[in-house]
Amino acid sequence: MYVIGIIGVSEYTTHFSVMVELQDPAGRHHPVLLSEGVPSINEVKPKKHHYYQISIDDPDIVKLTIQLTTLHGNPNMYVSTREDNKTPDVRRHDRASRMNGFYPDIIVLEKTARHNLTHDFYVGIQSYEDSTYNLVYFTETKNGQMGI
Repeated sequence: MYVIGIIGVSEYTTHFSVMVELQDPAGRHHPVLLSEGVPSINEVKPKKHHYYQISIDDPDIVKLTIQLTTLHGNPNMYVSTREDNKTPDVRRHDRASRMNGFYPDIIVLEKTARHNLTHDFYVGIQSYEDSTYNLVYFTETKNGQMGI
Protein backbone atom coordinates (compact mmCIF):
# COMPACT_ATOMS: atom_id res chain seq x y z
CA MET A 1 0.00 0.00 0.00
CA TYR A 2 1.19 3.49 -0.81
CA VAL A 3 0.11 6.81 0.69
CA ILE A 4 0.65 9.99 -1.27
CA GLY A 5 0.32 13.38 0.40
CA ILE A 6 0.15 16.68 -1.42
CA ILE A 7 0.28 19.95 0.48
CA GLY A 8 -0.14 23.37 -1.14
CA VAL A 9 1.74 26.17 0.62
CA SER A 10 0.96 28.91 -1.86
CA GLU A 11 -1.60 31.65 -1.40
CA TYR A 12 -2.77 30.89 -4.94
CA THR A 13 -5.02 28.07 -6.06
CA THR A 14 -2.99 25.05 -7.09
CA HIS A 15 -4.13 22.36 -9.54
CA PHE A 16 -2.50 18.98 -9.72
CA SER A 17 -3.04 15.39 -10.76
CA VAL A 18 -1.54 12.12 -9.64
CA MET A 19 -0.79 9.43 -12.21
CA VAL A 20 -0.28 5.84 -11.12
CA GLU A 21 1.36 3.35 -13.44
CA LEU A 22 1.30 -0.35 -12.58
CA GLN A 23 4.22 -2.59 -13.37
CA ASP A 24 4.36 -6.33 -12.68
CA PRO A 25 7.47 -8.11 -11.30
CA ALA A 26 8.66 -8.84 -14.85
CA GLY A 27 8.68 -5.10 -15.63
CA ARG A 28 5.63 -5.14 -17.93
CA HIS A 29 3.35 -2.13 -17.76
CA HIS A 30 -0.38 -2.61 -17.37
CA PRO A 31 -2.87 -0.34 -19.13
CA VAL A 32 -4.31 2.60 -17.17
CA LEU A 33 -8.12 2.68 -17.40
CA LEU A 34 -9.34 5.95 -18.95
CA SER A 35 -12.66 7.60 -18.08
CA GLU A 36 -14.65 9.24 -20.85
CA GLY A 37 -14.06 12.97 -21.19
CA VAL A 38 -11.37 13.01 -18.47
CA PRO A 39 -8.01 13.95 -19.98
CA SER A 40 -4.86 12.11 -18.95
CA ILE A 41 -1.85 14.41 -19.07
CA ASN A 42 1.44 12.56 -19.02
CA GLU A 43 4.98 12.50 -20.35
CA VAL A 44 6.78 9.73 -22.18
CA LYS A 45 10.53 9.28 -22.48
CA PRO A 46 12.29 8.34 -25.74
CA LYS A 47 11.56 4.78 -26.93
CA LYS A 48 9.30 4.16 -23.92
CA HIS A 49 5.58 3.38 -23.96
CA HIS A 50 2.51 4.25 -21.91
CA TYR A 51 -0.58 2.06 -22.20
CA TYR A 52 -4.24 2.86 -21.63
CA GLN A 53 -7.49 0.93 -21.73
CA ILE A 54 -10.91 2.17 -22.87
CA SER A 55 -13.87 -0.04 -21.92
CA ILE A 56 -17.12 0.35 -23.86
CA ASP A 57 -20.12 -1.60 -22.56
CA ASP A 58 -23.06 0.39 -23.99
CA PRO A 59 -24.45 -1.26 -27.15
CA ASP A 60 -25.90 2.09 -28.28
CA ILE A 61 -22.41 3.57 -28.78
CA VAL A 62 -21.78 4.00 -32.52
CA LYS A 63 -18.64 6.16 -32.50
CA LEU A 64 -15.46 6.28 -30.43
CA THR A 65 -13.10 9.23 -30.85
CA ILE A 66 -9.64 9.05 -29.26
CA GLN A 67 -7.62 12.28 -29.27
CA LEU A 68 -3.94 12.74 -28.48
CA THR A 69 -2.86 16.37 -28.17
CA THR A 70 0.87 17.08 -28.12
CA LEU A 71 1.96 19.57 -25.48
CA HIS A 72 5.69 19.09 -26.15
CA GLY A 73 7.69 16.76 -28.38
CA ASN A 74 6.19 14.25 -30.80
CA PRO A 75 4.25 11.37 -29.24
CA ASN A 76 2.52 8.80 -31.47
CA MET A 77 -0.69 6.88 -30.78
CA TYR A 78 -1.36 3.21 -31.55
CA VAL A 79 -4.69 1.44 -30.95
CA SER A 80 -5.46 -2.25 -30.66
CA THR A 81 -8.98 -3.66 -30.70
CA ARG A 82 -7.81 -7.18 -29.88
CA GLU A 83 -7.72 -8.79 -26.45
CA ASP A 84 -4.47 -10.56 -27.40
CA ASN A 85 -2.67 -7.21 -27.93
CA LYS A 86 -3.05 -4.99 -24.85
CA THR A 87 0.22 -3.18 -25.59
CA PRO A 88 -0.02 -1.76 -29.12
CA ASP A 89 3.12 -0.24 -30.57
CA VAL A 90 4.71 0.75 -33.88
CA ARG A 91 4.79 -2.88 -35.08
CA ARG A 92 1.61 -4.35 -33.56
CA HIS A 93 -1.51 -2.20 -33.83
CA ASP A 94 -4.86 -2.00 -35.63
CA ARG A 95 -4.90 1.78 -36.05
CA ALA A 96 -2.20 4.44 -35.72
CA SER A 97 -1.86 8.21 -35.82
CA ARG A 98 1.47 9.99 -36.21
CA MET A 99 0.76 13.68 -36.83
CA ASN A 100 4.27 14.97 -35.97
CA GLY A 101 3.02 17.10 -33.09
CA PHE A 102 1.48 19.85 -35.26
CA TYR A 103 -2.15 18.81 -34.95
CA PRO A 104 -4.04 16.57 -32.54
CA ASP A 105 -3.77 12.89 -33.40
CA ILE A 106 -7.34 11.63 -33.75
CA ILE A 107 -8.53 8.07 -34.29
CA VAL A 108 -12.23 7.53 -34.92
CA LEU A 109 -13.74 4.05 -34.69
CA GLU A 110 -17.32 3.52 -35.83
CA LYS A 111 -19.81 0.73 -35.33
CA THR A 112 -20.53 -1.27 -38.48
CA ALA A 113 -22.70 -4.25 -39.34
CA ARG A 114 -19.66 -6.51 -38.81
CA HIS A 115 -18.01 -4.74 -35.85
CA ASN A 116 -19.60 -3.26 -32.77
CA LEU A 117 -17.79 -1.12 -30.22
CA THR A 118 -18.83 -3.06 -27.12
CA HIS A 119 -15.42 -4.27 -25.93
CA ASP A 120 -12.08 -3.02 -24.67
CA PHE A 121 -9.70 -0.87 -26.70
CA TYR A 122 -6.02 -0.54 -25.90
CA VAL A 123 -4.01 2.62 -26.61
CA GLY A 124 -0.23 2.84 -26.69
CA ILE A 125 1.64 6.15 -26.63
CA GLN A 126 5.26 6.11 -27.78
CA SER A 127 7.83 8.73 -28.72
CA TYR A 128 11.41 9.02 -29.96
CA GLU A 129 12.00 12.15 -27.87
CA ASP A 130 10.89 13.52 -24.50
CA SER A 131 7.21 14.29 -25.02
CA THR A 132 4.26 15.55 -23.01
CA TYR A 133 0.69 14.89 -24.11
CA ASN A 134 -2.99 15.00 -23.28
CA LEU A 135 -5.06 11.88 -24.07
CA VAL A 136 -8.86 11.85 -23.96
CA TYR A 137 -11.73 9.93 -25.54
CA PHE A 138 -15.41 10.53 -26.28
CA THR A 139 -18.26 8.33 -27.46
CA GLU A 140 -21.40 9.08 -29.42
CA THR A 141 -24.72 7.22 -29.49
CA LYS A 142 -26.85 6.50 -32.55
CA ASN A 143 -29.06 9.53 -31.83
CA GLY A 144 -26.00 11.82 -31.84
CA GLN A 145 -25.65 12.32 -28.09
CA MET A 146 -22.24 12.33 -26.48
CA GLY A 147 -21.73 9.46 -24.06
CA ILE A 148 -20.57 11.56 -21.11
